[in-house]
Amino acid sequence: QLTATIFDRATLAPDSVIGVVRDALRHAAEADLVTVLISPKDAALVRAAKEELAAVLKGTGRFEIIEEAKIEPGSCLVETKTQVIDATRKTRVEQLRGALGGGGV
Repeated sequence: QLTATIFDRATLAPDSVIGVVRDALRHAAEADLVTVLISPKDAALVRAAKEELAAVLKGTGRFEIIEEAKIEPGSCLVETKTQVIDATRKTRVEQLRGALGGGGV
């Protein structure tokens, strides 16, 4: 659980969701149709940064923001026609654990 604690402290800033969405959008940069599912608690922040976030996309630069109650604050899912980019807290913690070399950390 140390990994989750470290992760939470690193992502406590309310606007950290902007970085999460930006990183997820980079994986969908070539897509024409992009949907970003976010927590309703993050909606205002993400909408305010929409123009900045659109610059990451190489296609049309357009994407739709959908509020989804099942998404935790600070998390997102990015969907395209061909893929789903999971940038939820749970997945990012698992990736960090893997990068640090195991589940016991």
